[in-house]
Amino acid sequence: MCLALLAGCNSGKQAGVGGGSAAGSGAGGASSGVMKAAAVRAEKKTLVRTMEQPGQIVPLETTPLMAKVAGYVKEVKKDIGDVVKPGETLAVIAAPELLEEVKQKEANLKQAESGIMQARAGVKVAESTVVKARALEAELQSGVDRAVADQKRWTSEHERIKELSGQGSVTTKLLDETENKLAASAAATAEARAKFRSASASIVEAEARVVQARADLEAAESQKLVAVAARDAALQMTDYLTIVAPYAGMVTARNIDTGHFVAPAASGAAKPLFVVVRADKVRVVVGVPEGDAQFANAGDKAVIRVFALGDRTISEAVQVTRTALTLDHDSGTLRTEIDLDNAAGELRPGLYVNATIELERRAGVVAVPTTAVFMKEGKPACVVVVDGKAEIRRVTKGLTAGTEVEIMPSAIAGEGVREGELVVAKNAATIPAGQPLEGVLPPPVK
Repeated sequence: MCLALLAGCNSGKQAGVGGGSAAGSGAGGASSGVMKAAAVRAEKKTLVRTMEQPGQIVPLETTPLMAKVAGYVKEVKKDIGDVVKPGETLAVIAAPELLEEVKQKEANLKQAESGIMQARAGVKVAESTVVKARALEAELQSGVDRAVADQKRWTSEHERIKELSGQGSVTTKLLDETENKLAASAAATAEARAKFRSASASIVEAEARVVQARADLEAAESQKLVAVAARDAALQMTDYLTIVAPYAGMVTARNIDTGHFVAPAASGAAKPLFVVVRADKVRVVVGVPEGDAQFANAGDKAVIRVFALGDRTISEAVQVTRTALTLDHDSGTLRTEIDLDNAAGELRPGLYVNATIELERRAGVVAVPTTAVFMKEGKPACVVVVDGKAEIRRVTKGLTAGTEVEIMPSAIAGEGVREGELVVAKNAATIPAGQPLEGVLPPPVK
């Protein structure tokens, strides 16, 4: 961006815009009514807003391993600095009472299985009782049918003998015998029907026993499920007797020795048995200040400078991985994280770095020095040199990048700054509108 000095003249002769200084000018003095000012030509360029802040390297994952069950440390297999694989044993805890509890749960499960076998047998017995009761009912139904048939036969016979007795063809004794036979057949029918009803009632009772037996079986199966769950829970607790690595990483802390008694942590204040970190990838944590926070987003390009590695710069494929979205209440900064590959293990967690993040990039915008913009009547403005005189224009600021600021386009006459126009770069607020300006100016943009 070209810089010019618009200089005043003592001789009273006014130099034209774009010409040299007035002949016979004094030692830096300005003629009456003429001011001098530094001017630049507005140019189109690419503005990049960056932010530079200190940061710290932290592991991608940090896992404190706490005790889940109470017991004594039987064996310690890993120490600080040891590289571990996923599922690799770090320590073994002895808890005999827990193993005995597992045995008890296994016994309860076997008892529940025996109860199921007994309940199934009960169902079969109840079902067979129903079958027998139905067979007896069918048999008694046949007896009822025979008794009814016999009663009908003797009823007919009684009617016939009674008619013959009225004609004097048979004796009264035969009629009495026939009546006795009829009464006996009626009694036999009543008895058969009573037995049938009793058999029917036995069926209902047997079917109810089947329902009860099946309910007992269902209860026994439910008890087995409870026993299985209890056994599995006890077995799950035994898994906690072996402390294993959650992922591939390194042990950074060990707080137990063989024979130590350990118990489930009652609060977060308890020390972990081990601390394992994953450092094949690391995070650079940076606090972005409030003024830049709204511009920080995932995907922004970044450059990391590591002081401990001789100010080594890491820039290839480095970008913001994530932000916390909300600013921290205490620090007033936005937590921003940048993931870095650390397969070689050079970037140790805890190292301090310097992070430069490209927050915003705008190409092909009209830019002027930030010192060229001042506030007039509560709104941004610039002084533009037009025909050697000062013209005050309202402007709308865009991206600010270092010492330069973007001037947004405006279709309103008398507002904004266009490419190639001359703008007073310093102390513009002291220049009134229409003030004559003269001096050596940059050549016009072709």
